[in-house]
Amino acid sequence: MISTAIDKYVYVTVNKKFDDWIRVSYSKTEEVESVAQLDHKIVRAALGKLGIRGGVEITSVADIPSRAPDWDRPVPLRLACCTH
Repeated sequence: MISTAIDKYVYVTVNKKFDDWIRVSYSKTEEVESVAQLDHKIVRAALGKLGIRGGVEITSVADIPSRAPDWDRPVPLRLACCTH
């Protein structure tokens, strides 16, 4: 058996906003009025699935670059949603 691990992290914060806009910050920052206006496919799908329509700020910071070295292909990233 061969096993390996990667000691890199992606930190994602989600906060309520005082207005109904959606702000998403990753390698770029988006500030939009509705989920449908988001460019980030994963965030758009997650917010839609959870029924969140606005009033949220999502930021991500990572130990790894958001793009592959050739800057033409995104590095795959899987997000898991947890609720308490």
